[in-house]
Amino acid sequence: MPKVSIILPVYNCSKYLPESVSSVLSQVYKDFELVIIDDGSNDGAEELVNKNFSDPRVVYIRQEHLGLSQARNNGIGRSSGELIAFLDADDIYLPDKLEKQVSMFEKMPAADLIYSSEKYFYEDDKDRFLDSPYEKLSGDIFVFLKRSNFIHVSTVMLKRAALNGLVFDTSLKSHEDWDFFLKLSAGGVKFYHLAEPLALIRVRRSSMTAVSPVMDSSRRIVGERAKAMWKEMKARSFLRYVSNRVRAGMIRFPTAPKFNKEPVHKEIVSER
Repeated sequence: MPKVSIILPVYNCSKYLPESVSSVLSQVYKDFELVIIDDGSNDGAEELVNKNFSDPRVVYIRQEHLGLSQARNNGIGRSSGELIAFLDADDIYLPDKLEKQVSMFEKMPAADLIYSSEKYFYEDDKDRFLDSPYEKLSGDIFVFLKRSNFIHVSTVMLKRAALNGLVFDTSLKSHEDWDFFLKLSAGGVKFYHLAEPLALIRVRRSSMTAVSPVMDSSRRIVGERAKAMWKEMKARSFLRYVSNRVRAGMIRFPTAPKFNKEPVHKEIVSER
């Protein structure tokens, strides 16, 4: 049984797989399985994987087109690692991502989820990397996370036990990762930020306008859910609610300048 299971969903973007899959297979840390969930692609993903990636750690599974959330859920269900990581098909792991996150879990056994920093790049300008515009936080982060999602799913590694049956919401067409992190945090999962960029996130400019109405709708739904979870926390665990409020006040959240940086690369914010 591998220590780490990496879930990589793909739908009609097989041209990125040589980079994303190779970035996993070239990891310094070797005790992993890569579960590729093909969400009904028709651009030759299966042939590409079978021809180019014969490594026994690569597991290819094809499903009918059911969407990103169901693909990730199926990947989780078909995997076996104690730790679960995610990688979007067009993103890239840096070589020591798995090693550094596994090592951090060993040093910090109380952590349930470890996410790293990330850098962004435009697919038509691969030599220029942009820093994340988001402030990162650790611990009980619900009060911060309910404002916006500052965690990119391709930077995440978490304990399988921390899921406690939670899956990605298949009714959401976007922001399903934000919803997932909010529910984990509301349930008491402890997040830890590893302050080092360990993943490269591809920004595809051409896709922004087409999906913006869907993204706006999903953002509203998840935002309302976050408000309801915050209200429930106040009723169920007033001490935790107060602790969140006190911590936020101590670091002047959300009014401090560091929480309101104007990114020069607004496509990153739009994409999220």
